[in-house]
Amino acid sequence: VVLFVQISNRGLDQMGALCSAAKKAEEPPKQFSWDRRPARDPNDVMVVDKKGETVYKLPGSIGGEQFVINNCENCNIYVLDNTATVTIDKSTNCNIFIGPTKSSVFIRNCSDCRFVVACQQLRTRDCARIQVLLCCTTQPIIEASNDVTFGCFRSSYFELGGQFTAAGLSPYTNNWSRIYDFTPVTGSKNYVLDTKEPTWLSSFFASPPAGVTLELAADKATVPITTGSANRPQGPACFVMLLAPIQTSAKKVFRVLSTAGVDLVQSHEVPLKPEFVTQFFGARAGEFAAVASEGHAVGIEINGAAAADAARAACDTIKTLYYISPDPATAKKNVDSFVSYVDTVSKV
Repeated sequence: VVLFVQISNRGLDQMGALCSAAKKAEEPPKQFSWDRRPARDPNDVMVVDKKGETVYKLPGSIGGEQFVINNCENCNIYVLDNTATVTIDKSTNCNIFIGPTKSSVFIRNCSDCRFVVACQQLRTRDCARIQVLLCCTTQPIIEASNDVTFGCFRSSYFELGGQFTAAGLSPYTNNWSRIYDFTPVTGSKNYVLDTKEPTWLSSFFASPPAGVTLELAADKATVPITTGSANRPQGPACFVMLLAPIQTSAKKVFRVLSTAGVDLVQSHEVPLKPEFVTQFFGARAGEFAAVASEGHAVGIEINGAAAADAARAACDTIKTLYYISPDPATAKKNVDSFVSYVDTVSKV
């Protein structure tokens, strides 16, 4: 006996849907990489409501995430890792170190604090009597703040260079002295620039944990210690440009210059466009064009009676291509041209 059963198209569709649903019920849900990461304890990325405590966040503990410091008093807080953004609010009489920050560091409603900060942008608001040692890619901005002291970033540790890279920052681009004040006061300044090492720095790091070695010496610095373009010393100038690859050569050159008895005024790392190479080097553009296209360059302004000799001695330690200005008059033109180009490219 043969039995024929007629099923409508709608019935077939319903049966197919049921089979499909049953199959999906049997299949385990897809897992993505972010699903497999362990949930982060919020306390790992914040320090809040602390008094009289010392807190170290060690390399690798933050991993490029956002970090928050809020309502702390008489604390030592050290973030020895790269972050995305950092907000520091309502804190008093604290020592705070912030490692390379990909975007902005906001300091708000803080007083009598000391900071060492590396970031793409710094903004302060409603702050008083704070001191900041800074490495900043763009112009630092202050607003409704007074009695702020800025100096160049100082201190280093083994992982710091890699953290700059992870944050997309260069330790050789530092505009720490080019402050923009949103709320200037007629007849006075809300900030001062200090090129000397502050007396508080030697005791800034409280009881580093085992395995962490913090360096303060200039010849160990990851970030070159500069006077800043706003504090340009008097004396003969020299301009140096290091061409690609700069990873090793820049470290060697800055190490020599740091102990040569000259003033490092400013440095910037930037990619070189063909039209700038032609304009800057003129008749010598052919010597530099091919290498310039292979990567970034670092420009360095040096001042002091021995500036030219120190530049040549430093560059003698490297095997990559470099340029040294032939005389102080040319150096000044080189600096003006290079910094103008950097501002255009970086939109400082």
